[in-house]
Amino acid sequence: EVDERPPSHCIVWGHSMSDNSPTQNCLELMALAGAMAKGDIAKIPILVQTCGVHGRLVGDMATASQSMVSAVALWGMIRTIRVEMPQVQILTMDFAPGLSSLQIPRMLRPPAGVAESCYYNKTRWESQIVSVPSLLRRELKRDNLTGTGPAGEHARGKQVTKFVRKTFAWVGSNAKMDFCWYRQDWKAVGPAEGEIIAPAAPVLPVRPVRQY
Repeated sequence: EVDERPPSHCIVWGHSMSDNSPTQNCLELMALAGAMAKGDIAKIPILVQTCGVHGRLVGDMATASQSMVSAVALWGMIRTIRVEMPQVQILTMDFAPGLSSLQIPRMLRPPAGVAESCYYNKTRWESQIVSVPSLLRRELKRDNLTGTGPAGEHARGKQVTKFVRKTFAWVGSNAKMDFCWYRQDWKAVGPAEGEIIAPAAPVLPVRPVRQY
């Protein structure tokens, strides 16, 4: 029952939200994760906050400071910790540089089962692994407009040079190497939680002017 209950405490790691040293940040977080893995301290979730790390990957052109962008090293180390120390729970959240100190705390509770989230352009983004489209298959397709490409050249009867040597086909429709390339992609999954809308200024009642 204890494992199934949601945690009531967590460590909020916000060193990257201001001027900092990325090397010192990584060393201190590694020491904390190592102490949790050894059982020296209680294993409670660690919530790491960064700002402006993945802005360009989600279409946000706002520039962040150099100290904020350097937190990308922290993201790489955290992904390594998840593999080497799976018993330590670390959640990473990246925020847009334009968010205020009132908006960020409303988003510190990510959905269950989501370890990485980004909040840009009033949208929440999640990282996904997608396969890289094959350039070989793209070149083999016939262009419907110009008729170019290998398929179009064969259709026009153009002679193709044939060599005696064996073709080195390490990619192709049946080659395994053509299906092993993947990349990280950020997908918009919904609106950002806890968006704060500034209330409009109260309208003061207009008193009529007394005439004498």
